[in-house]
Amino acid sequence: MRSGQSELVTRGLHPDNERETVQASSEHIVYPKPFIRLPSALCKPSLRTYFDWDDSGNGDYAKRQKLLDIFAGSGGCSMGYYLSGFAPYGIDNDPKPLRHYPFPYICMDALEVMGRLLRGEGLTFSNGETLYRDDFASYHASPPCQKFSIAVYCRKDHPQRRDAHPDLVDDTRQRLLAIDRPFVIENVKGSPLQNPIELHGTMFGLKTNKARLFELHGFEILLLPARWQSTKGMVKKGKFAGIMQHSCYPGELVRKEHLAAAYEINWGLTRYELRQAIPPAYTEYIGLHLKRYLDIIKV
Repeated sequence: MRSGQSELVTRGLHPDNERETVQASSEHIVYPKPFIRLPSALCKPSLRTYFDWDDSGNGDYAKRQKLLDIFAGSGGCSMGYYLSGFAPYGIDNDPKPLRHYPFPYICMDALEVMGRLLRGEGLTFSNGETLYRDDFASYHASPPCQKFSIAVYCRKDHPQRRDAHPDLVDDTRQRLLAIDRPFVIENVKGSPLQNPIELHGTMFGLKTNKARLFELHGFEILLLPARWQSTKGMVKKGKFAGIMQHSCYPGELVRKEHLAAAYEINWGLTRYELRQAIPPAYTEYIGLHLKRYLDIIKV
């Protein structure tokens, strides 16, 4: 890199002060938070208008503890861990959501990835880095939730749809236990998680409920951020974002702009990707506790 030349310029991109302005639409909800600042070394063309890219953050990011997000999707959980001080890396077998994933990633089967790590093999990510099991201070996994989701039971063909989805929770847990690092498994209510904590959007002031369970290994969270609030009737009245699109709820907020604003995810996800995403506030809270534990034991 020539002296004075930024990481963005070398990659044919523009710094933040030269970035194209995204025109606001009167039909869209205004996002409640400004653009998130990310190291410019992570910038890719498909995401360049969604973040503040900062050359000065590259050195800090390289020094952060690494976290592997398995079943990462479009990066809702990874973003929360980034905001709490980690350097996330993602794994998903579907290339579509990875288009919007802001961090280094691999498109690969999750169980195969964990098997490779257990055999001592390395993983080469989209940024060219090759990392091994002990390079990661901790792990997060979000196995498919459709088998346990209440949304499946709202359909007439729910027995067939439920049986069509895999249950990977136990397989994931056993592999992560063998890796022997602190880890988190996320899933919906009704899934077979062990002694999980339960987080709701209202605990973080979000305009959504989105209850999710988190199974913690290697560290504890003794106090939740706040008491969750009842949202009964809020979706129907258009006060909170929902995902079910009830035909009898004329005020329900289900467009992707509504979900993006409610989840505080503003990096271009589709409506389907948003429905699958976890608001970053959940894992930011978990990540702060996890990082405090890792700093104590000096991993």
